[in-house]
Amino acid sequence: MDLVVGTAQIGLNNYGISNVNIDETSRTNVLKEITKSKIKFLDISNAYGQALSEVKKIQKPKFDLIMKFTLPDKEEIFNYLKNLIDDFSVSSLLFHRYEDLISSKELWHILYSKKTQLGIKKLGVSLYNYSELSNLLSHKIIPDVIEIPYNFIDREFEPYFKEIKNKNIEIIVRSIFLQGILIKNEKRLPNKLLCFSTIVKKINQISLKHNISPNKLLFDFVKQNPHIDKVVIGIENEIQLKENIKAFNEIPNINALNDLMELKFPLNKKYKKINNWKKL
Repeated sequence: MDLVVGTAQIGLNNYGISNVNIDETSRTNVLKEITKSKIKFLDISNAYGQALSEVKKIQKPKFDLIMKFTLPDKEEIFNYLKNLIDDFSVSSLLFHRYEDLISSKELWHILYSKKTQLGIKKLGVSLYNYSELSNLLSHKIIPDVIEIPYNFIDREFEPYFKEIKNKNIEIIVRSIFLQGILIKNEKRLPNKLLCFSTIVKKINQISLKHNISPNKLLFDFVKQNPHIDKVVIGIENEIQLKENIKAFNEIPNINALNDLMELKFPLNKKYKKINNWKKL
């Protein structure tokens, strides 16, 4: 399993529930820390503001990008993608929105047939719900790779992991901390997210009991699943990056993981998509 650094916070202001603005100094420090680390993969999108231009400043041959894209003018799609791929080493190219893919099935098949010509190693899509993948499969669209939300309380795709892997589909997971909610102090949750206070408190209690961070506990949950290929984390500062790399690389704490697995918390689907949160 590989650790992937997400770049949304680098390119966008007020991204996520924390609404963190990364100033120029912090952005520079984060990018420098990434280059010093053994991180090989970055998750990026043309929808992430200035993230592409910022990464281009520091890009090294060691970086492989998981490049998500939103559709520009369809007349320009191939020139657009060619410029992206000329500028970066692209490990995987993903439709950023399921809606774009399902409305552009012909484009998908053209891109798939031209993968080698375009220099695309893997073609895929970012999803939110299993029903989206099921619908794609019913249309004979089998991605090389999918990026999906997965964490201790959002396990919608989990029953299908074996089936997905049997189709040789790479699984990349994101939102393992549910946009940071699951590693917050329960007393600091926004009022509209107080429904999470009980589960967050219990996660913090387990972490304290076993003398580990909530980050490590939730990393361990993801790492125990053999079907997951890559895990994406968002970063707000270089200290956080160092802490997460350390937590990811540590040996799993089985006793803490067993305690975590005893917890139950049904997730309302309206919390799966970050775009919905500001409407709550």
